[in-house]
Amino acid sequence: DAASVLPQAQALMTASHLRFMRDPTRGGLATVAHEMARATGLTVRLSEAQIPVNDSVQSVCELLGFDPLYLACEGRIVAVVGPESADAALAAAVFHFGLESVHAIKQELSAAGIPVRLTC
Repeated sequence: DAASVLPQAQALMTASHLRFMRDPTRGGLATVAHEMARATGLTVRLSEAQIPVNDSVQSVCELLGFDPLYLACEGRIVAVVGPESADAALAAAVFHFGLESVHAIKQELSAAGIPVRLTC
C-alpha cells in the first residue's frame, strides 16, 4: 500500500478518450474487471497468458490456492481509453514522470525477442 499511483494517474488524466481508471490495490485486476463489467453491463475478458505474473508470486499462489489476478496489485492503474488514444495513454503513463526510460524498455523488448532499434 506504499506505492503511489498519483504520477501515473495525473499523466493519464491528460489522455483524450479516457473512459475509466481504477487502482487495483484492493482485490486485484480481476476485481476491477468485475467492477467494470457490473458498471457497464458489458463483458470483460482477460487473457491470462498476456498478463505478466512474477514466477515467485505464481508459485506461492499455486501452493496456497490463490488466484494471482485477485491479489493486491500495488502501484498500478487499470485504465480504459479509446483505441485512438491507447498509444498516447500508454506513453504518458510510462514516460511522463520518468518511471521508465525509452532505452530500458527497448532493452527489455529486445531481450524478449522483439526487434527494436537500440541506438538512434
